[in-house]
Amino acid sequence: MEVVDEIVNSAVDIPRVETLIFPQLKSHNLHLHSVPQHDELVLATREEINRIFSLNWLGIESYLSVYSQYKSLLNGVASNEVEEFLQSEQVVLKSFKEHFDGYNRLIDQLYVLWVDVRLGIFSLSCTELNQLLISNGRTLLNQLSLFLAQHNRKINKSICERYEEIAKKLGEDPDDTQAMTELRKFVEEAQSITITGLLEEVKESLERLSFIIELVDLTDEDVKMNSSAFLWPKRIDPLFDEARLKLLTNQEKAVAKVNEMKENLEKVLNGLDEDIQEFKEKEVGRDMSEMYADKKLLDDITKRILECHKESQNVNNEEELLEFNATPFPLCQTLITEKAPFDTLWNTAINFFEQQDKWLNGPFSDLDAQTIQNELDDKTKLMLKLSRQLTNYPNPKKSASLIKQKLEKFKDYLPIINVVCYHGLRDRHWEKMSEVVGFPLKPKPGTPLNKILELDLGKYIEQLEEITQVHTVWNNEMFVVTLHVVL
Repeated sequence: MEVVDEIVNSAVDIPRVETLIFPQLKSHNLHLHSVPQHDELVLATREEINRIFSLNWLGIESYLSVYSQYKSLLNGVASNEVEEFLQSEQVVLKSFKEHFDGYNRLIDQLYVLWVDVRLGIFSLSCTELNQLLISNGRTLLNQLSLFLAQHNRKINKSICERYEEIAKKLGEDPDDTQAMTELRKFVEEAQSITITGLLEEVKESLERLSFIIELVDLTDEDVKMNSSAFLWPKRIDPLFDEARLKLLTNQEKAVAKVNEMKENLEKVLNGLDEDIQEFKEKEVGRDMSEMYADKKLLDDITKRILECHKESQNVNNEEELLEFNATPFPLCQTLITEKAPFDTLWNTAINFFEQQDKWLNGPFSDLDAQTIQNELDDKTKLMLKLSRQLTNYPNPKKSASLIKQKLEKFKDYLPIINVVCYHGLRDRHWEKMSEVVGFPLKPKPGTPLNKILELDLGKYIEQLEEITQVHTVWNNEMFVVTLHVVL
């Protein structure tokens, strides 16, 4: 016990009073008798003091347990709990109220605690501790308040922005049926789902504000934002009414538009049908200019039919957007089917006459008899098929028959073409053929076939074919021999 030690030590070497009264005695070093630390009395006193101290210390330990419920305010546990709570994904007002009520209860309890506590021989001064605990509690309350105010500010801004976006969308004037349909769906969804959710958020914001307003001072911006958020539900209803009225007007316009589209399309299709009917009575022209003119008409009809088909799809798309049944336009396909034989007739005629001109007036050396025969055979079969398809149309059928006759007639030239256009002929072969016909026969490479046909070689065809056939056989034999040698 340090106190007992100090008392005993303080009594050591105390001068006797005589030395103070009689100065001459100072030099005699006279002192009062002192008690040593190991004296029985000192030891007994020390034990008694320890006993009394221990008995009174129990009261201090017992009173300090009162502060155990406030320990979290000192060791940082409460601060960490608040941080974790604020970092949670959802901000629920009920949870905030529970935290506020909990810390407010602690602070209220701290205010009524004794600041000076007499416990037997001890007196505890709790002023600084109580103030520190209250300050820490208020810091946590302030942290919660500021966070909730900031969160409410953020939510109100989001509410206003979403209302503004809805108002902007409702104010749009759709310029086509697609936009009108999208706006109608938006109005239905916004009023049944989005606005309901926003109203619930506004209600929650009002509850938060009622709680926050007692905790923090709101700025002018906060007051303005809160007012705007709470007024939007009343402001938005007239905008929905205007949008529905606008949609009704646009719906009527869209219906009128699609009816007009169908009417115009039917007129165009009927006009194209009349144009095709004219070809059912028409013969292929005698000259190329007339054939080209008719082909252009057919190509224009094809182009317009395709445009009508595209327009029919546009009509059906409009009808689908308006939730109408799709209108069929069978005449589109009918016109394509009915027009097909006439396209084939005129295209084949033009192609043949163009090729015939090339064959007759182009260099004979460029011709290949087999290629020409294949072309003539294909076109002949095509004209035969067309003649059957055009049974009910006398004039086009007549044209198909005439073209078939011209094809057959040109086939008569094939034997001569096969002879003179054979690319393996040599000078000796031309000399033999000249001997057969009785005049020099070898034409120049640029000589047109028409000039050769004027020579009337048909009556010598068998003899000429023998010469070319011998040449062919001889070439084949040389090929075999050469191949054998190479092998």
